[in-house]
Amino acid sequence: MKFLLIFFILQINLFLKIFCSEEEASTASSIILPPQPPPPHNVRTCNFVGDTTGYLRPCYFTNWAQHRDGRAKFVPEDYVPRLCTHILYAFAQFNSSFILSPTDPADLPNESDPKGLYQRVVELKNYDYALKVLISVGGWTLSQTSLFEDMMSSKENRTAFITSSIIFMRKYGFDGIDIDYEFPKNKENFNLLFKVNKSEFKGKINFLKEFTEAFK
Repeated sequence: MKFLLIFFILQINLFLKIFCSEEEASTASSIILPPQPPPPHNVRTCNFVGDTTGYLRPCYFTNWAQHRDGRAKFVPEDYVPRLCTHILYAFAQFNSSFILSPTDPADLPNESDPKGLYQRVVELKNYDYALKVLISVGGWTLSQTSLFEDMMSSKENRTAFITSSIIFMRKYGFDGIDIDYEFPKNKENFNLLFKVNKSEFKGKINFLKEFTEAFK
């Protein structure tokens, strides 16, 4: 099983909400793609026109978007198939033992949602065959603590974080992980995190080579 690892230092804030008219929703897409399973009745299929090859289109899904009012509210079923190549689920957190955990009770099954947001987002792959769903770890709030620097400060800490990340991804069905650290304060330790990841994740993670080169 392969995992993806994406490091976004400058956060890509792509707002997933697409407002479609009934006419747009009923218009067949002009993009020719291999056959896919039809989306369920409550998943919108706007007429999306764009290049479908050669570009990554990562989009953040934020677990607090469900609490917005009116048309600003966004839930997994609002996703438009083929709009994104990767969904980065924001956010997961980790503690002083470098163990990952959800940030919102709604991420997991609960009384009002028997599936939970994790499962509902991962299940979007049933209607978007090429989609990858990654868990994004960090965000602004966690980045204001010392946890990232503490995690990167030793091989033992980095290994604990990596091990927990793999367990977390397997448990909840994510295809990879996005490290949303805003912003690294120690370049040397940040480079070491890459080196440890390369050796520890053998075959489980595809790295963004361009990003690694930028920090040499």
